[in-house]
Amino acid sequence: MFFETIINNVGGVYVDESLTALLQKTMQGPLKMAPGPKKYFYVTHLSNPAQTYWSFLRPEIAKPPELRRRLAKGVQLQSIASIWFKSLPDFMVEEGKLEGGYVGLKGVRGSIDYRIGDSILELKTKDELPNTHEEVFSKFPHDLEQLAFYSVLHPNFPSQNYLVFMENKRPYNLKVFKITTKDHNAIRSVIKERMKILREALENNNSSRLGCCRYFQDHCHLEKVCRCLSAKKLDDRQIKKALEVQYDEKFTKELEDVKNQSKTKEVYSVWEVLNPRLNYMKTVEGEEQQIEADAYREAYEACLWVSVRGLPIQPTLSERAMIKKMNKEPRLYSAFRWLKIINSAKSEEELVPYIQKVSGIKDKRGIGYPSPYYLAQLGVICAAYGKSRGLIIVVYPKLNKLVQVFQVVFKDPQKILRNLKQRINLIEEAKDKKNIHALPPCVEFINKKRKCPMTSLCHTDKGTGCISNLILK
Repeated sequence: MFFETIINNVGGVYVDESLTALLQKTMQGPLKMAPGPKKYFYVTHLSNPAQTYWSFLRPEIAKPPELRRRLAKGVQLQSIASIWFKSLPDFMVEEGKLEGGYVGLKGVRGSIDYRIGDSILELKTKDELPNTHEEVFSKFPHDLEQLAFYSVLHPNFPSQNYLVFMENKRPYNLKVFKITTKDHNAIRSVIKERMKILREALENNNSSRLGCCRYFQDHCHLEKVCRCLSAKKLDDRQIKKALEVQYDEKFTKELEDVKNQSKTKEVYSVWEVLNPRLNYMKTVEGEEQQIEADAYREAYEACLWVSVRGLPIQPTLSERAMIKKMNKEPRLYSAFRWLKIINSAKSEEELVPYIQKVSGIKDKRGIGYPSPYYLAQLGVICAAYGKSRGLIIVVYPKLNKLVQVFQVVFKDPQKILRNLKQRINLIEEAKDKKNIHALPPCVEFINKKRKCPMTSLCHTDKGTGCISNLILK
């Protein structure tokens, strides 16, 4: 009923031609880069090439439950920490996408956690925190490399960035290290070399140049098939010369103060609110749905992210601070995506949330109205912030890269908000009682390949799961 409540609350949807035209202009450059080469790598692939090689070679080897639980907990803790980072005065971006093609490194992509002011900030949850910069180099070279690679992939080439280490148990102690990139060209050379040796290894079925996996003998699920026991460590001398690592006591204290001032509680993503069994699966069962990478879609997501950031209607720092205070349901977690639009019915520009989507529609007859699932996601965000208006930005790669900006009006955000609070209360009650069937099933399309680890548990009777009439005992 929650989904239907939102859809029935939609008061109007129309294509905003002004914003669509603005966006099409900013997308002209980025669209030339999409969809990118068929063989591409993420930054995380390049910072641990041995594991990437064996994962590609033996995709049938599943992560064991304990490792899946650790990864799921990391995602959960990141959503909690996001509340703290959003409270920082210079907070700018969350979940930013980077496409190497914009800086002459086509074939590599990345996804930054946050941008604070002009700096990239990466959060890493750990069993134990490093005490010195030497320990950061020795214990977490892959984390350092990721951040260094991002500093080269970002079009602004930021030199001063931050690694935030968070202990994965209460009270979630923090330590911040300032990472200064002294030689971007050296980092660039490392990226190119990693891409080269990884491609050659996959083409020739030979991992000899990839070095030892950074997770070897530390929760790696590929140790039974890999050859890391006899492999040497990756040569990181170039990285060490190009970077300067310093413990940042001031930033650590600032972040600890923000953390202590906030009430640390579990938060729920918009998609988890609409499909609450996903959260139950992650936090109670310690499972996480495996989502297959889609290079085509991800290329256009990066293109959209860059293009929207180029629109001249971004909120100011003071407006961002004001938006943070508007949230009426702090248990809801959503990416910080807002724009400042002109509304002729109001004397001032209006701050509104937006979501961005890549649609696989092939028929133009389907582009006049956004997907109901898009409307539901936007409705949740609008309700949480007391907004009656929001935007859905969609690119249709299979329709000649068409772009549409839909402006959506909701009749009664307060009603949706009341239902949102009830929904989260229901999730928390179901988890307390360990009763997954107290929660409505997820939408079927997210389990179209029947690979969800909860399929058996959810379908114990007719109508109890996402797949109609399926019963599994």
